[in-house]
Amino acid sequence: MKKVGYLLVLVAGLFYGCTETEEINDSVTGKAYYPLSIGDYRIYNVTHVRFEQDSVSDSTTFQLRERVDTLFTNLAGEPTFKLIRSIRTKPDDSWRDDSVITITVSSSQLRRTSDNLSLVKMVFPVSENKTWNPNVFNTLEPGNARYVNVNQPYAVNGQNFPNTATVQVNDFVSVINKDVRTEVYAENVGLIYKDYEVLQYCNDNQICDVGVDYILFGYRRTETLESYGKTE
Repeated sequence: MKKVGYLLVLVAGLFYGCTETEEINDSVTGKAYYPLSIGDYRIYNVTHVRFEQDSVSDSTTFQLRERVDTLFTNLAGEPTFKLIRSIRTKPDDSWRDDSVITITVSSSQLRRTSDNLSLVKMVFPVSENKTWNPNVFNTLEPGNARYVNVNQPYAVNGQNFPNTATVQVNDFVSVINKDVRTEVYAENVGLIYKDYEVLQYCNDNQICDVGVDYILFGYRRTETLESYGKTE
């Protein structure tokens, strides 16, 4: 009886130890910056502005909700979460399902697939100035994403987050175009802020007959976390 009891205690201890280690590793590797659990949701205030011929051609504001719906295993044996994206114009409007995205998590990276475009959003472990190519799984030109301000506080929409990591998805500025895309993730919350500014300039007076920094076309999109939680 004593031996059986000892074995039960040992097995229980090993099981608890593995569970605790996995949780610690999620924090250490940085996976806690993009938590995923069925029922989790995040609501964002979105502003999308389009530019054309150096003026605003269209501007829209709305709310976007991402909700973790289901979990399945893909053909490579990787856990993959299906997220349902819904939109509404005003906070008192009903949600309208808009699209579906999937998030695939491996030991080394997190991939997000939407409209048949797969992007590496994060790599693990998260560390300052680590770089990677977000376009490994698509046909776009290689990119150069980078972590900055890892483990730093960040405030957005009146909410203070003590531990965040910023991803510079792209940071390119020239005389003919600008492509600056930034995402901020908070530990145990996920994406809290997103700012994309993609503009095409015309600086050749012989072609455009305009001054410098004339915007031919482009857009700016910001997403700010409004609330988050878990559905029943």
